[in-house]
Amino acid sequence: MCRKPIILLNFDGFFDPLLQWITLAQEAGFISHDSAAILTIVSDLDQVAEAVQLSSLHFDVPFDDHFDWSVLCPSVSKYAI
Repeated sequence: MCRKPIILLNFDGFFDPLLQWITLAQEAGFISHDSAAILTIVSDLDQVAEAVQLSSLHFDVPFDDHFDWSVLCPSVSKYAI
């Protein structure tokens, strides 16, 4: 599981369907708030530079992914990730 910040440039609403899916997955309990917090959404290039600076200053999200990935991929150990 990625624990690095992700900055998504949502130019002209291109990623709106993905963001709606993430919101629904959070509401359903499939994605925790802390896991979704690694994602920063920006709409223009000026915001990208600012988001990169901010994410490097204070990014400390705890690892809270307790999903048993072996359910989806039996060859992967439950604790491999």
